[in-house]
Amino acid sequence: MEGFFSAFSGGYRARHRTQQAIVALRRSSKHIDAAEARCLIALADAYTTFFEGRNWERAHEALMVAQRITEDAGKADASWVSHLEALRYNALYWMGRPGTAARELPAAIQRADERGNKFVWSLMMLVSGWASYCRGDVDEGRRLHRVGLEPWKDDALYLPFWWRTLADYAAHMRQGNPCAAFESVDRAWPKLRKGLIVNQELYRIEARSVRARAALGCARHSNRDRAQMLRVAEREAARIHKEEVPWAKGVALSLRGAAASIRGDHKAAQRHLADAEPVLEAASLEMVLAFCRRGRGSLLGGDEGQALVDTAGQWFDSQGVKEPEQLSVIYLPGSWDR
Repeated sequence: MEGFFSAFSGGYRARHRTQQAIVALRRSSKHIDAAEARCLIALADAYTTFFEGRNWERAHEALMVAQRITEDAGKADASWVSHLEALRYNALYWMGRPGTAARELPAAIQRADERGNKFVWSLMMLVSGWASYCRGDVDEGRRLHRVGLEPWKDDALYLPFWWRTLADYAAHMRQGNPCAAFESVDRAWPKLRKGLIVNQELYRIEARSVRARAALGCARHSNRDRAQMLRVAEREAARIHKEEVPWAKGVALSLRGAAASIRGDHKAAQRHLADAEPVLEAASLEMVLAFCRRGRGSLLGGDEGQALVDTAGQWFDSQGVKEPEQLSVIYLPGSWDR
């Protein structure tokens, strides 16, 4: 448990302390039942890989292995299995694989419902809603978000409150109201600062990136607020860049690239996006990577630029992403026309 709490609260920054806890677990596992030891080690590896966030594909694989081991050994109750499964689909969300999520989630949601795990069920519903947005079914995405959030109307818990903020952000951005999206996130900001943003690295980076993207969308949409919104986006990008987990640098650079594109500085935009791409690829942040390539290719033009756009398009097709131009307003809003 020490390794789990170290990874959850400290993320990548606490990786050395987390690793020490896992080493201690491996040593102590020699003195307990072999099947139970395999379960505990698999659980520790899965949770730390996820919350440290080094590579999202590896996190997904580790969670899948842990789920299989615990199910086969019969050493974990249904709530543990459900939690592992929920984190696995959350890893797909971070990677940006809506096609994979859409194929697997209906059965997983039914299992969570049968187990009576409200928290896991809601998380899966929200990921399913995200997958619907990505695949072009905006109405279904909104419906799944609304139903998934129904059990958490009072906003008393920080994580469901963040889920609601994310759902409102996505809805406003897809409806073409980025300034309303920014206002929604900004209203939530004081409460977010008291909880997730301060205490957990993963959600802190996500929240800051969402605020930056909302500001970028508003800057692109409104001449009146452009300078102020660009300053907000660039401040959030700078804060993200200071995080220790390596992939945060890729997210920050992508945001800086989008801001430069809105300012009309296409050379700076291309430079930031080109610097972001290997970092995002190393972490398996595939959706953001595809939008970086698409944006840079559009600005670059020519055969080289078209090759980048085509590479991104092939990835979108592989995941069933419909209308990437419309989805880009959620992931990387910028001015990508030359």
